[in-house]
Amino acid sequence: MNADDLLMLLLGQLPGRLPLLIALVVAVAMVLRHRAADPVPGRLALWGFGLMLAAQLLGLFLYPMLQAYIFGAGLPLGGMRMLHAVAGLGLAVVEAAALVLLALAVVRRSR
Repeated sequence: MNADDLLMLLLGQLPGRLPLLIALVVAVAMVLRHRAADPVPGRLALWGFGLMLAAQLLGLFLYPMLQAYIFGAGLPLGGMRMLHAVAGLGLAVVEAAALVLLALAVVRRSR
């Protein structure tokens, strides 16, 4: 797999991820603008949105790199499924932690 194939895999993911990436960048900007009013919930929200943004960016690059590795290594179907499952689980745990931080920010803000 050459660099052009890897770039095409990366660009193929953009339409599905771009709306969420834009929303997360806007959310981080909004939190940065208004976090001085209530610093603890603002910090929690910033960490939550930052983690979600990091997970999305990591997923954007991780899956094409994983595909390139699978293609280059000639892994069997079972190995490919296992690698995708482990990568998906790791990203899901990061996104779940981000959602918990966002929920904490909402609860702290409402007190």
